[in-house]
Amino acid sequence: MIEVHAMRIPDACLNGSLEAPLRLVPEETRARALRFLRPEPAAQTLFGAILTRAILCRKLDIPASQIAFAAGPNGKPHLAGRSGIEFNMSHSGRWVALAVAPDPVGVDVESVRGIDLGLADRFFAPEEAAELNALPESGRPAFFFSLWTLKESFLKAHGTGLAQPLNSFRIERGPDSTIRASRAGVPMPWLHFRQYLIEESCFLSVCSQAEDFAEAPSFHTLAELSGALTAQQ
Repeated sequence: MIEVHAMRIPDACLNGSLEAPLRLVPEETRARALRFLRPEPAAQTLFGAILTRAILCRKLDIPASQIAFAAGPNGKPHLAGRSGIEFNMSHSGRWVALAVAPDPVGVDVESVRGIDLGLADRFFAPEEAAELNALPESGRPAFFFSLWTLKESFLKAHGTGLAQPLNSFRIERGPDSTIRASRAGVPMPWLHFRQYLIEESCFLSVCSQAEDFAEAPSFHTLAELSGALTAQQ
């Protein structure tokens, strides 16, 4: 099964109170987080690492000290020296999300917010941009971010990131609400998607070649994951 995990970053941490999460990550992650000038990206870095490491420790039943990562050709991280387990992490605003699967998987989370919707003409396939522009203005931001997370999850499952243009493929929903991908009009039926609304106006999307997605994300707290990491030391 494709596991989907989510964690809401406490407001205090987003505002700069980072002592607790800093104690739970390796020195390299601490240093990377502290290089940020603003507390929000620092908190996102820390909580993304905590969620990823704690869930993988549980799944593999190993201590955190034995978790090692390597990067693929386009920078997508994977477990070093282990096969049969893939993961992907995303963060946006006060949320971090993680997907874990036997096969390559991509996840993206985004909260609906103000944005220049003209970006759709640049980054979306023509059919997608037309669908967006046909909506009432009030419904366009939610459509934009719903579609954006699906497209990002596609790219991250492939491990290409933005090296592959977002407008090089199309995402569409069928009459039964099934989400499908195609390129140049050719369907890609081996790809499957699942989208969750984890709070009002916050979309979490997952893409994988498997289709046994979790019915709902598992939500976690810092206290819970802190205990998991400490227990595995």
